[in-house]
Amino acid sequence: MRHPSARLALAVAPLVLLAGCGQSGAGQSGAGAIGDDATPATATPEALVAVALSHLTPDPDGIELYTRDAVIDDVGTTSPYIGGQLRWRSEPDWSLSVRVQPAGGFDPCDERTCEDLGDARISWQEAGEDAPGYVTVFVVDDDELRSVGFEGGFQGDPRDDELFVDLDELAAIVTDPAFALTTTQGAVDAGDALEL
Repeated sequence: MRHPSARLALAVAPLVLLAGCGQSGAGQSGAGAIGDDATPATATPEALVAVALSHLTPDPDGIELYTRDAVIDDVGTTSPYIGGQLRWRSEPDWSLSVRVQPAGGFDPCDERTCEDLGDARISWQEAGEDAPGYVTVFVVDDDELRSVGFEGGFQGDPRDDELFVDLDELAAIVTDPAFALTTTQGAVDAGDALEL
């Protein structure tokens, strides 16, 4: 079974939050960038977005949150993941999907090219007649699929293109131990503090 397209993910708009995203901690990398409280906590969409923002530069212009069990299509399919869609207003409009879900036997390399990217993996599908290409950087760890992805903006091997995001930053997101269904209280606190 193929992974839902990015267009399907965009339909998850139960809560669209567009803001200047002037959050503290965004764009910082390294230990403690999203709080010092390492107590285990259940992840929220805001917490996972805060973890992603701690590795990304520049800050996005808007954030749409993904909540588990939200209806994502006209037939009532519900979302298995939590996270968010980060948007940058430029020409063209760029967005990055950050999400975590139970792995459930899903193979991100099915029908896509897959390669190692440090401790993570990268998969991509080139553009077709009716769809842009799609890139996913991911890890499968503790029976969870932790991924970030975007569509368009590349041709051929995305590792050889100048992209709107740094692939090393994407790998840092998915390999961050706090980017998981069980995160840290520091990440939850950072998510609660986002100016959405």
